[in-house]
Amino acid sequence: VVRAGHGVDVPAVRARREVRGAGHAAHRAAAVDDRERARPRRALVRVDRVPGQPLLSPTAGSFDVGHVFLNGGGTVCTANPNGTCSAPAGVATYFNCAAFIDPNQGGLVASRGSYAFGNMPRLTGEVRSYRYVNEDFSIIKRTQIHESQSLIFKAELINAFNRHVFTRPDTGPTDGSFGGSGSTIEDPRKVQFTLRFQF
Repeated sequence: VVRAGHGVDVPAVRARREVRGAGHAAHRAAAVDDRERARPRRALVRVDRVPGQPLLSPTAGSFDVGHVFLNGGGTVCTANPNGTCSAPAGVATYFNCAAFIDPNQGGLVASRGSYAFGNMPRLTGEVRSYRYVNEDFSIIKRTQIHESQSLIFKAELINAFNRHVFTRPDTGPTDGSFGGSGSTIEDPRKVQFTLRFQF
């Protein structure tokens, strides 16, 4: 069995921001108890899209998902006072940091007097998640012992080529692993043998 997928739409790129009081209540929908409510929380805030800027970075082709995961990130965008984002120097990134503006950067919130919800769509088809490829094989050998008795040997290779299919990329520009993935959706290769006597 060979399975392949083109990938799914990537969720909207979002920023995480420490929000207290009324801002926290406005941006965090999940209910928490009083003790949790008293502590600062990191709320999801949708970012603005910069017109004309591609979502993928020019270095996306050389972006190594596994390297980012093993080295603890390093692909975080630098948030500028005007809300724009700058890519880390000398590091290949998957998303284009210049394509996003955080409408809730400190100075912007102070001048506006409130938090704002960015215009980035919830899902975008401009960028697809990592492709899905998987191959499973099975070999069956039946040996007839008697008219009503047989011995069946079966060998199975699950994810035969040990493919690594990563989960959807991190979409938070200010996250250390922005564009990276910390896990896979496929188990490592498995080989199993079965011997069955049928009568």
